[in-house]
Amino acid sequence: MLTAFENNYFLGFLSGAFVTGIIQSSSAVIGILQTLASTMGVHFYGVFAVIIGVNIGDCLTTYLVCRLGAKPEQIRTTLVHIIYNVIAAVMLFAAVFILRQTSVINDNLWYKVLDSGGVANVHGLFRLIPAVLLLPLSGKMADLAERIKPDLPEDKEESDIEKNLRDLDPYLITNPGIALNESGHLIGHMIDMAIHNYENSKQQFVKYSESRSKRIAHREELIDRMADGANQYVIALSPHIILESENRLQSFQYKALTCFERLGDYAININEAAMNLYAEGEHFSEHALAELDIAFDAVDEILDLARTAYKNNDPDIAAKIEPLEEAIDDIIEVLQDNHTYRMTHNQCRVFNGIQLQNILQNLERIADQCSEMAVALLGYHDDTIYGQEHSYIRNLHHGSDKEFIQSYKAHRKAYLSRIKKAKAIDEEAKASSAESTGA
Repeated sequence: MLTAFENNYFLGFLSGAFVTGIIQSSSAVIGILQTLASTMGVHFYGVFAVIIGVNIGDCLTTYLVCRLGAKPEQIRTTLVHIIYNVIAAVMLFAAVFILRQTSVINDNLWYKVLDSGGVANVHGLFRLIPAVLLLPLSGKMADLAERIKPDLPEDKEESDIEKNLRDLDPYLITNPGIALNESGHLIGHMIDMAIHNYENSKQQFVKYSESRSKRIAHREELIDRMADGANQYVIALSPHIILESENRLQSFQYKALTCFERLGDYAININEAAMNLYAEGEHFSEHALAELDIAFDAVDEILDLARTAYKNNDPDIAAKIEPLEEAIDDIIEVLQDNHTYRMTHNQCRVFNGIQLQNILQNLERIADQCSEMAVALLGYHDDTIYGQEHSYIRNLHHGSDKEFIQSYKAHRKAYLSRIKKAKAIDEEAKASSAESTGA
């Protein structure tokens, strides 16, 4: 193909581009031409178009490589390469024919038989001359590529995470006090992201959105990245930790990042329940949604306490979490019993009931993770709790701590009264509907 179109410059050009596109190496194709030149000889007029085509075919390799990542800057690099080579090809064809018509390229050169060195020289000139002439236009070509492929809108969440991860400077590992401060900021960002995902998951039951679901999944990937980065960094500090206070802070941060990573997982599970309902064309009844809102409100409260306690390093706020967590356990149990009753009395489809049970279980687990983080924070500040967290919780639940009991009962009463009120409203609505049907 490379020597079959000596008298047809257009087809010669296409053959050079085609063969280079197949082999994906302009150097290899030029090597083939050199081999042909050294064995059988080739004429200038027969190969100049082929060599120009080789430069165009080389663009295919760049295009294929850029598609592996498909980021805007990679695609723009390819576009500049293609734009440059297309302009260079047009310039070279124009220059050769103008020079031929003006006899600058005379018959001796036009019909000259090239050896391998001659092919290399022509190829080198065809590369060098356009590069020199087009160098002043490099900025214009970059602008054109940017217009064709502009940057994607900046993902602020992703850029913030990248900054947090960069702040985990490996050179700070030998100074655990400063390093733990940086990892603490990243872990605080984790709970913000996890709560954001939880709030988005709740919105799926108001109005399901596929784009929101994709955003939730993407944000979970970011949370996992933060968890991996923080986990490796905190553990890498171990050989350099000497002070007991730093050892405690390391243990607390490891517990906190584990808890916050799991919060993100449970938010994903809640969103999946919404996806399942949407896929089946189902939705919860008004009564089920009213009860679910009560559970959401209780979990909202405990998440807010957990975030504040962590970010302020406040054991007093952390101490408020356990009585609320215990009340949430009771609330979830009542809601599960209520929904079991509706399912067994044909007031709710089994499929819907399973989804609601899954949501309630994940809400309970979210509260559990908030409790674990809070107890770890209390242990960090209190020598009598540190290392004895399980005993502390057991004694708290079975002891006579008046403040704990009072707070637990207050939370329990507030939320259970709302559940009873929602049930009464539902029964009243059903009775009204029955009377209307009877009339």
